[in-house]
Amino acid sequence: MKFKQFFSLILCFATLTTAFACKTNDQTSSPNQSSGGKEPEVNHDLTEFNLDKYLTPVWSGNVSYAESAFVRQNKNGKVDPIQLLYDIDEIVSVRSFDLKTKYVEGIDYKVTNGKLEILEGGSIPVLEYSKYHLSTYVNDGLQTQIPASDNSGTAYILSETTKTNPGMSAWSLAVTYKHTSKSVITKPVDNSSVFEEFVLKLENGEDVKAVFYGDSITYGWAASNTEEVSRAPYCPSYPNLAMDYLENKYGITVTRANHSRSGETTNWAKEYANYTKVVDENPDIVILAFGMNDAGGIDTNTFVANIKGIMRNITADCKEKWNKDVPIVLVGSMLPNAEVGFQPGSCLLGYHHEYAEALQDLTYNKANFAFANVTKAHEQMLTRKVFQDTTSSNSNHPNDYMHRVYAQVVLRTILGKDYT
Repeated sequence: MKFKQFFSLILCFATLTTAFACKTNDQTSSPNQSSGGKEPEVNHDLTEFNLDKYLTPVWSGNVSYAESAFVRQNKNGKVDPIQLLYDIDEIVSVRSFDLKTKYVEGIDYKVTNGKLEILEGGSIPVLEYSKYHLSTYVNDGLQTQIPASDNSGTAYILSETTKTNPGMSAWSLAVTYKHTSKSVITKPVDNSSVFEEFVLKLENGEDVKAVFYGDSITYGWAASNTEEVSRAPYCPSYPNLAMDYLENKYGITVTRANHSRSGETTNWAKEYANYTKVVDENPDIVILAFGMNDAGGIDTNTFVANIKGIMRNITADCKEKWNKDVPIVLVGSMLPNAEVGFQPGSCLLGYHHEYAEALQDLTYNKANFAFANVTKAHEQMLTRKVFQDTTSSNSNHPNDYMHRVYAQVVLRTILGKDYT
């Protein structure tokens, strides 16, 4: 009898202990509780490409992810404090462009008055002034330099990022930081009404086909996840970034066809043999993006007439051949480097600003066309950042960061309020 009573007491004690332990574990593991009653800290640091974070709109939120910053000496051999898109409140990480190397605050860099200051003696690569600013332009046929636009006889480094050469990315950083200051970038226009039927297909779980028609930028130069580059962090070009986002958001498949060609203009694109390749794909949406090359010599009226003709012919032929109304996203070009030209005394910057204004007017309140104004977004970015932060070539090709901006403006144009 005594033994049974003792055994019962032991069993009761064990049961109470287990219950207490379970309650304690439940309390400490609750996702809604943490020390001090605060939410768990989110890890914003990026060690590899992340679609969601790469496509966080640059005009909203309070974290800037892997923002590109180009590091070079001034004429005094120093590195000026680097101004980013926002004033820095708190650094999350400063990494190499490929995200593989993380630099140390206080040793490699520090924050001064909201700007990134590169410290002497640290590990961050710095491009020497004399290797960026060349005293004499020499055309050696290797495309290692590009002449100044002021006809001074000087030149600048031309270093495209490729599979065998890191190019501009060798001196570029990926900076992730927190901020609270207001964005200089105006939220792109919501043109979602043009794409209601297209988005309805996505919401209904239908697979779709997207066709891209443009110059080298829309072809993909020089995003890191392309056949020509294929190096970390392996960021896709803007057409694929945008379509990957739609696939993830709606759980569908976007089949893609890219009929873009490097170096071309709307004079090439308006030819029947070229634009009919777009029609033959039976697209559900078309991304049309010319202007970077046109703006060097094709006046605004001619360019707009070409674009108008291309859009009219694609939509009319798709209606006739496939009995469907195909919406077109007309994408404005980023701005080129205003300090350089392809020939001494020339300038890459031409009609780009005029094009953007004219294309905005052309597509206003149209049923099948909408304008994704990348030009305006880039122009506003350059009030804070230097051009070299946004380029892979120091001339007219975007780097990963600028491909991301392209994709973000395109997504905002299509989805409107569903993409903030």
